[in-house]
Amino acid sequence: MTVRIAYFGSSDFSASVLKRLVEEGFEVPLVVTQPDKPVGRRRILTPTPVKAMARELGLNVEEPPSLKRLETLYRLRELSLDFGVVVAYGKIIPGRILQTAKFGFLNGHASHLPALRGAAPIQRAILQRHANTGMCIMQMSPRLDDGDILSEEILPIGADEGFLSLEQRLLASCCRQFPEVLSHYAEYVTRKVVQDDSKATYAEKIALEDGLIQIERGLDGAYAQIRALEAGSGGIFSLEDGRRLAVFAARCEKVEPKEVPGTVLLGKKFLKIAFPEGYLNLLEVQLSGKKRLPVAVFLNGSPLEDQSVLQSGR
Repeated sequence: MTVRIAYFGSSDFSASVLKRLVEEGFEVPLVVTQPDKPVGRRRILTPTPVKAMARELGLNVEEPPSLKRLETLYRLRELSLDFGVVVAYGKIIPGRILQTAKFGFLNGHASHLPALRGAAPIQRAILQRHANTGMCIMQMSPRLDDGDILSEEILPIGADEGFLSLEQRLLASCCRQFPEVLSHYAEYVTRKVVQDDSKATYAEKIALEDGLIQIERGLDGAYAQIRALEAGSGGIFSLEDGRRLAVFAARCEKVEPKEVPGTVLLGKKFLKIAFPEGYLNLLEVQLSGKKRLPVAVFLNGSPLEDQSVLQSGR
């Protein structure tokens, strides 16, 4: 018997899960995603990755500006759905929408619930230097990520692992688990786990301030910022002229520094920053208003001076 699902999602991660479900033979009569948004300096109106994937797969797609409108509710009620599936949709789904599928809505969430409920669990797990995270498939409720857990895979976070690597491993886990849960739902629901709300923490959206490196907070914290935000704004140092230096890749050297924290060490092919516990060896950077560059290229026109002292990000 074919399982019919409505799919709600927006991100690249979500688009990959949608493709996997279609490949596994699930029937998807409707995909719901967020409306096109202006992107880049030219503000070009751009569809979400899920919309682009739905078109590629020949699926019906809708992008309501609000799920509070009755049109989407009525449309879902007409589809005789078994499940709703939600992966990184980006908006709260009203309770009456959750009631439009026979077995309810299931959500894929990339954290070890109840830790890191909310918008940015992958980045926050790295920023907070968690030893592991998880990929959960859970039943949905109108509240934020508090549903009963049907399936979970725990993944260790490598000491040098960044967002991009961890996201891909979580994506692979999500693509493994969702087909199994949808196909054998009756088995999974008998052993579901109720979340302990007293242990819940929240992963707020990432803001620019999350990347501002405070040298006095130490090398490990700065390294975590760079790894967590490598696909976004990076870890950020402030220069004396007011410009910012964003760092997207680096390596730690845990040796006792001779210089005061914040000191810049320049060589023909290296750029290091002294911290209380060692050095941050920068590998990929971007100066305000310039292109993102490997350090070896950046050094050709670098505004930094050897033995100058950087300020904490601001």
